[in-house]
Amino acid sequence: MRGRIFPNDADAKINFEAFQGGEDSFGSFLEFIRTAPFLGAKRLAVLWEIDALEEEEKDSLLSSMKNLPETAVVVLSTDESNARKNDFLKQLSSLAETTAYHPPFEKDLPAWVDARARQRGIQIKKEAVIVLIDRVGKDVAALNSALESLAVYVHPGTLVSSKEAEALLGRAIQADVFSLVDVLLDKDLQKALEIIAALSRDGVRAYEMVAVLAGQLERLKKASGLLEQGLAPAAIAAEIKVHPFFLEKFMRQARRAPGKEIRRILNLLLACDEAIKRGTLGEEQALDRFILMGCC
Repeated sequence: MRGRIFPNDADAKINFEAFQGGEDSFGSFLEFIRTAPFLGAKRLAVLWEIDALEEEEKDSLLSSMKNLPETAVVVLSTDESNARKNDFLKQLSSLAETTAYHPPFEKDLPAWVDARARQRGIQIKKEAVIVLIDRVGKDVAALNSALESLAVYVHPGTLVSSKEAEALLGRAIQADVFSLVDVLLDKDLQKALEIIAALSRDGVRAYEMVAVLAGQLERLKKASGLLEQGLAPAAIAAEIKVHPFFLEKFMRQARRAPGKEIRRILNLLLACDEAIKRGTLGEEQALDRFILMGCC
């Protein structure tokens, strides 16, 4: 919207402002929209969380929307999905154009990240998307902010690989856990210790590693049983909620991981978790023991 209203970005810097309902001065918001634009045709104001306004402020907002200056464009945000649920939103919706915005579902996040990256003039590789979602989470505002930081970080380049994403955001725990399961199944002690050490250097605590690894192993155990029942990979992924980006690797692990071996590693992981929680071993010692016994 800002791009449509302010083709010249310099106009946006002086004729655009965002306000937070319940935190910023509501009077400042009213003053802004009632003031004529400076060296431009329009003023754009965004008021977030109108639900947090005081009752008298809501009345004032309704009155102001009925007499909005032609030069003012106002965007109002509410977390309420149904405007009919209260009288204030019902009245407000009769004075404005309403649009529903929902954050993307988890399965759609990679495509959303890729599209937003392209809007910022950068190309983000699949592995970097995994790192981004893993380290930042599902909050679209946080993801958008991280993309902005990545664009600045790689400038004047335009390609974001997992190397740049990890350098700025840290390693992706989930991606490393996939690798860790592989090397445990391969009984590759050296590589397993290297993965644990790399995660520790990046500040990942033992309880985080244990939690993510336990979740992965539990899903593998369940997937193994579903494969024996003849379910298709897509159905298995939906059943145990595997991210589409990890589906191919996950199914490869599920096919090669004997149920007996997965249960053995899970029991070792449980012993590791108990040792840390009871204080019988330090985090590093407990993880090292888990890795040593897991690779036996």
